[in-house]
Amino acid sequence: MLLLVLGHFSTWAQPGESWYNLYFPVSKSQVDAAFGNNQLSMDGISTLLRSLADRGVDSVHVALHSYCSPEGRIGFNEELVRDRLANTREWIQSLEGIPFLSFTTDMTVSTREMVKEGEQYPYYRRCDIGISYVIPQPVQPELPVEEVPETPALPETPATPDIQTPAEVIEPSMQMPVPEWEPSWYLKTNFLAYPLNLTANLAAEIEIGRHFSLSVPVYYSALNWFRSTIKFRVLGSQPEFRYWFQDNALGPFVSAHFTFGWYNIALGGMYRYQDHATTSPVAGGGLTAGWRVPVGHTRWAFEFTVGAGYLPLYYDTFYNVDNGAMAQEGLWNHYWGIDNAAVTLSYRFGPKR
Repeated sequence: MLLLVLGHFSTWAQPGESWYNLYFPVSKSQVDAAFGNNQLSMDGISTLLRSLADRGVDSVHVALHSYCSPEGRIGFNEELVRDRLANTREWIQSLEGIPFLSFTTDMTVSTREMVKEGEQYPYYRRCDIGISYVIPQPVQPELPVEEVPETPALPETPATPDIQTPAEVIEPSMQMPVPEWEPSWYLKTNFLAYPLNLTANLAAEIEIGRHFSLSVPVYYSALNWFRSTIKFRVLGSQPEFRYWFQDNALGPFVSAHFTFGWYNIALGGMYRYQDHATTSPVAGGGLTAGWRVPVGHTRWAFEFTVGAGYLPLYYDTFYNVDNGAMAQEGLWNHYWGIDNAAVTLSYRFGPKR
């Protein structure tokens, strides 16, 4: 967060204060007029400073204050906010026709506890700009008293009272609106599924809130694994409802998942296992934990997830040979354990962050 305060003080002048906001994209330090509502803020600051010069303000003090994000490498974050301070200062100095400026800067390392409850946008990505100033108040000179000659018929005319210019109205504070949150969606594939069981897969994920998303993958495999007696043929899905501890869908998350699908599995032994009559797909669920890590400052990211749950299996067994006859029908098994492991590459679509 970058706090900009402009000020000038005098015992014979009138102080005022206005507030503005600037926003920076994630990991960016340039002042971008096209980002969020920055253009409106920059126009307001420029107009105010020029109007102060027209009203006789000859000196303005600028205090720039910024916060570091609580996430990521602290060294990188501190350098980022220093660059934002320098670029904001450079932009203000580039304005023409404004009062003389002096500057101070300050920076604070943030913590999660410092984030205001209910904040719609992470405050460490925002620049709060407060402009404090003093406008000299001109004094109207006293009007001379008109003297009336004495006459017997007319009383003496009283002196005209002093006339003072009314106090100048100071503009009210201006608080720019916080940009509204916009959802992103993701296209993903689980790399771990390809070498383990030759299963092609594709997933889509949509954010449904600042801390929630829904991920729906589809898995399909129709291949033997090097020989006909080893196969892992599946058609299924494992939707997840995720909760993100950060509001940018990065870092750690936990989720509840639901597993559904048909299977035909042989591991090289005597039997092949298949869902009963091909009409009894597995249907179970469990819990997952994971972490999403961005690839540099791009829209690409890697996910690392592992989950466990319960799968009720109603299946038939067949002799594990070509066109093998049925060995047993209508068996039940109840599986408890790891049912989800993934190393996923994802690409994000949506607004810049």
